[in-house]
Order: sequence, then structure tokens, then C-alpha cells
Amino acid sequence: MTRTIILTLALALLTGVAIAADNDNITVNYVLSAIKDIEFNEASVSLDINSSTDGEYDSSMASTTYDYSCNSETSQKITATLNSDVAETGITLHVQIDKPSDGVMGTLYDISNGFTAGVVVATAISATSASALDINFSLEATTAATAFSSTNKVCTFTVADVS
Repeated sequence: MTRTIILTLALALLTGVAIAADNDNITVNYVLSAIKDIEFNEASVSLDINSSTDGEYDSSMASTTYDYSCNSETSQKITATLNSDVAETGITLHVQIDKPSDGVMGTLYDISNGFTAGVVVATAISATSASALDINFSLEATTAATAFSSTNKVCTFTVADVS
């Protein structure tokens, strides 16, 4: 009997029969994190009011495009916030953007005093990805405005959940 067991083991080793299992399992863990991304296709825009019509100052408009991507199931909004309020008397800074979920140009928003809380410039945005969406900036001056040297504002656009 001992010879039979030894002979069976030797025969198994010589013929390549494995005693170990022929398969195994591994668990693969994966996640897709929430993506909320907005990127502008130009680093800056310039606005210059240098003429008037019928005693009123003309306005100046500059445009660029932006790309948007968000996979959140929660409705989103885009808020524009300046690094400081527009301090010059009689000057108003506006922004108007294509809404990412439908590409329709939205309302013209006054962001001149958008330093503290920012100004919501688009809302009710569903999960979507879009590129080359239009964004317009405009500068308006009343007759109360006086000439001033070139200045700039940094406008930060933030994508967040609608609350």
C-alpha cells in the first residue's frame, strides 16, 4: 500500500498533474470621483471704452470660450467671483455665458460687486461635458465715470452643487 501511494505521487509529479487549484479570484475596487472642471481657452480679455455716442459712453465687449465637464448627479451652478469689487465710480463689469447643459447664452450679469459672495451666472446644470462655450465680458461707463489708468480684476468661476 505504501508503494502504491509513493508510485501514485511519483507518477503525478512526472506527468505534470498539479495538486494546487487551477484558478483563483481577486476583487477589483474602482471609483470614479466627482469631476467639476471649467477651463478658459484664453488667459485674459481686454476691455477699452474710448468713444461716446450722443453724450453717452459706448460700452466695450470681449469674448472668449470655455470648456466644461461635470459628472455629478446633483444639479450644478457656476459662480463668478472677483478678487475685489470694481472701485471706479460709474463703471460696471458684466459677464454672460453659454449654459453648459444646453449651449444657450444666458443673462448678462453685473459682477462689479461680486467680491464677497460672487454672482451665480448659470444654474440648474445637469451632468454634461461641452467645449468651446461662449463667454462675454462687457464694460459700461456712465457719464459719472472719469478716465483712469489700466486696471485688472481676476474673475474666478466656480462649479458647485446648487443648494
